[in-house]
Amino acid sequence: MPISFNRHGPFYRLQRRLGLLSEADLSVRRRAMLFIAVAWIPAVVLAAMQGLAIDPHHERAILLDYSTYALAIAIACFVLMEQSSDNRIEMVLKEFESRVKVT
Repeated sequence: MPISFNRHGPFYRLQRRLGLLSEADLSVRRRAMLFIAVAWIPAVVLAAMQGLAIDPHHERAILLDYSTYALAIAIACFVLMEQSSDNRIEMVLKEFESRVKVT
């Protein structure tokens, strides 16, 4: 198995136990949507309960605040980049090994 910085931590093992991913399939789209929902929906529900989901004062309305959408995009990006970062690190390590063997 190639070296992976994403597949050895406790959070990865927890996701495996919960069936969110497997060794062969990271299910990045499904996990990205799940993590966004877990992080974003409670905040929107709490804001709606306080009457701040959509507010005439735009600076107080959570659904009109672009930073809440930036959070969702950032969460998705971090999950989606897992596979590409593993591939990139593997490529860099192979290059490093080939250069070390030469010298």
